[in-house]
Amino acid sequence: MVALAADGFHSCQALYQQELQNLKSWAKEMRLDEMEFARVMPLVCWLPPASTMFPSELSEARLAYGMKNILVTAVDDLFDVGGSKEELENLITLIEKY
Repeated sequence: MVALAADGFHSCQALYQQELQNLKSWAKEMRLDEMEFARVMPLVCWLPPASTMFPSELSEARLAYGMKNILVTAVDDLFDVGGSKEELENLITLIEKY
């Protein structure tokens, strides 16, 4: 029984590590790490969904939630320090049109 629980734990940990690696790769692929003003923190952005949606079948949901958290952080940083007034107005207009 203990061995079965340990196997389940290790398989979940391996899945979580793969998800975090996928999130890091996604952020790099989207070139978010090139934005000098933005904090790109995959672990911090992935931890809330991982701690609340822990079943293995919710892997895609955890990744989507983590991606959303990274984008929200980047947009927040844009409004805090990164964007000019014109860029921010354009972004607001774009969101309103969407």
